[in-house]
Amino acid sequence: MPPPASSSLPLIAGRFTVHPDKPMPEAGGGLPAFLATSQDAADGAHIGIMVARDASPRVEALRMITDHIDCLMTPGGHGVGPAPNGGETCYIIYSAPPGPPLSAGTTRWTDRALIDQVLKPTARILLTLQGMGLTHRAIRPDNVFLEGPGQLVTLGAAWATPPAMHQPTLFETPYTAMCEPVARGPGTIADDVYALGVLMMCLAAGKTPCEGMTDEEIIRAKLGLGSFAALSRDLRLSGFMTDLLSGLLAEDPDHRPSPKLLLDPNAARARRVASSPARRSHDPLQLGDLVLHDARTVAYAMFKDERRAIQALRNPTISTWLRRSLGDAGVAQKIEDLVRKRMAETRPDPRSDARLLMRAIAVLDPRMPVCWRGVAMRPDGAAGLLSAAIGDDPKMLSIIQEIFIHDIIEIWATSHRFDKPYRSKRSARVVAACQRLAADGVPDALLRMFYRVNPMLPCAAPAMARDWIVDVPSLLTALDKAAPAAKGSLLDPPLIAFISARAEEDVEPQLRALATAQTEDDRRRTEISLLRALQAGHGAGPLQALTAWAAKRLTPAVESWRNRPHRQQIAARLGELAKAGDLAPILDLLFNRIRREQDAAGERLAIERLASIDAEIRAIDEDDTARALVARHFGAVIVAGGGLVVLILRALALMTP
Repeated sequence: MPPPASSSLPLIAGRFTVHPDKPMPEAGGGLPAFLATSQDAADGAHIGIMVARDASPRVEALRMITDHIDCLMTPGGHGVGPAPNGGETCYIIYSAPPGPPLSAGTTRWTDRALIDQVLKPTARILLTLQGMGLTHRAIRPDNVFLEGPGQLVTLGAAWATPPAMHQPTLFETPYTAMCEPVARGPGTIADDVYALGVLMMCLAAGKTPCEGMTDEEIIRAKLGLGSFAALSRDLRLSGFMTDLLSGLLAEDPDHRPSPKLLLDPNAARARRVASSPARRSHDPLQLGDLVLHDARTVAYAMFKDERRAIQALRNPTISTWLRRSLGDAGVAQKIEDLVRKRMAETRPDPRSDARLLMRAIAVLDPRMPVCWRGVAMRPDGAAGLLSAAIGDDPKMLSIIQEIFIHDIIEIWATSHRFDKPYRSKRSARVVAACQRLAADGVPDALLRMFYRVNPMLPCAAPAMARDWIVDVPSLLTALDKAAPAAKGSLLDPPLIAFISARAEEDVEPQLRALATAQTEDDRRRTEISLLRALQAGHGAGPLQALTAWAAKRLTPAVESWRNRPHRQQIAARLGELAKAGDLAPILDLLFNRIRREQDAAGERLAIERLASIDAEIRAIDEDDTARALVARHFGAVIVAGGGLVVLILRALALMTP
C-alpha cells in the first residue's frame, strides 16, 4: 500500500504528491526518482522524476502525450515540489515501472524471447511515437524494465532531459555520441531503432559489448569497422539475430528498418541492406599519436585535435594521403580547394581556420555533426546547447556564442552533401533570434534565448538557487522575500535576462532605460519602475517587503523636492505607502510630472522673490550712503550756523552796557 498523500506537500498536476523522502533509485533510468501518490486510487503507482536546473525537459512531448501508451512509462503531468535537500524543484510524474531494470540481470535471452518480449512491443511504441512526430531517445538497459519472466518489457521515462543526454556512447551512433550530451538533438525514429539494436545485442550476448573500452575507443571502432562489426566482436549470435541486428545497426539511417517493418522480424531481416565498410588505406595517416587508415576516423581525429588538423591541412599532409594512399582524388581536390580559399583571404578573421576545419571535416565524412573548436552538436540540438549560457565556463560560452551569432550551423549545412536529415526549422529560428538580439546590442543574448526556449527551467540567478522560479509572479514573490536583507539593487544581469524572456508584457523600454542609466539615482528609479510594470502587468498582489525596500532605496529622491513643508509631507507619506505593498503610488508620489513641475516652478518663483529682496536691500544700502553724505553736509552747515549765532549773541552781550 502506498503511503497516503501528505497534506503538507503540494499537489502536482492537480492530483499527484511526490515524496522526496522516499527515493526510488532504480526507477528513473539513472535520473533521481521518488515515490509519487495520487488522490485517485485508480491511477495506479507513479514516480516523480526530478528535473535538472540546466537540462531542459522536452516540453513538446510532455504536452502531446496525454493518453496512456502500453509498455511505456507515460508522463502524467509536471509541477513544482519540495527538493530532497531543501528548497524547490520540478518533478515530472510518470507511471511506475513494473519491475527492475534489465541492467539488473545478465542472463542471455533466446531469440524468441527477444522478438516477442523486446522487439515487437518496442516497435509498437516507436510506431506510436513516430505517428506523433516524437522520438524516445532513452532506450538503454537501466531504463527498460521487466516485471517477470515471459512478460513484455516496458520502456522507461523519457522527455525529462534533452534528447539522449544520458545515453551511453555504446547506445548512440558514433556521430551523435561524439556530440555534447545536451546537443544530440531529438533525431529520428532511426536513432531509437539503433539503440534498440544495441539493447537486443546486449541481451542476446548476456553481456555488454566493448567492455573495458573508453568512449573514444568505442567511437573510433564504430567509425572504422561499422557499428555492428565493432560491437559484435567476440559475441556469439545466431544467424537470425546477426542478420536482424546488422540491419538495426546500419550506418545509414535510411537502411535501418522502420518500426512498422520490425513488427514482422522475418521481413525486417530479409530487407537488410549490406553496408560497405569504410575504404581503408595500406599506408596510414599519422596525426599526432594516432595511426589512421580511413577517412571517417581521420575526420574524427581532426575534430579532436584542431591544432594538428590545421597544420595537416595546410602542409598538405591530408590531401596528399587522400590522393595517394586512399585513392580518393575527388575528396582530395575538395580539401585542396578549401585550403586554397583560406590562404587567399586577405582580411584577418580569427574564425577562418575554424571554418576551414569544419568544412574539411564535413567533406571527409558527410555524416559528421557540426564541429566547431572542439564542440560537436547536431543542428537540431541547438536549443539544448544554449544551456552553456548559464554555465560557469567562459571558454565554452565563447564557443557557443560564435556558433549562434556567426551563423556557424548554416555555414556547415552549405558544406554538407547530405544536409536534408540535419536541417531543423526550430534550431534555425533559435539561431535567427539569437542573431537579432546580438545585432540589437542586447546583453546576455544567449541567456535570454535559453529562457525563451526552455520554459520549464527556472531562473539561474544565484540568489534564486533554492527556488524554482519559472515566471514573473513567482519571481516577484521571491524578490519580496529577499528584499528585507537586500543592501542595494535586487536586479542583477541574470535576473534582467530572465525578466526579458519571461515577462508577458512589453518591458523593453524599462530594460533599455536600466541598461543606459548614467547615474545611481537614474538606476534606482528605472529599476523600481521596471518592478512596478511587472507588478501591474502580472496582477501580483501586495508586496510589502518589496515596497519597503523601494521606499528606502528612493529616499534620496525625497531630498530632491525643494519645498520644505512639501518635502516633509512626502517623507511622511512615503512611509505610509511603503506599508501598502504597491509600487505605483510610491513612484507617483516621488516622480509625478505635474507636481514636479509645480515644485520646480515654486522654486523658480522663490528664487525670483529672493533676488528681488536682495536687490531691494542693495538699493537701500546704496540710498543710505547718499543720505549720510547729505546729512553730514547739512550737519556741518547747521553746526557752523549755530556757532555763528552763538558768537553773535556773545558779541551783543558784550556790547550791552
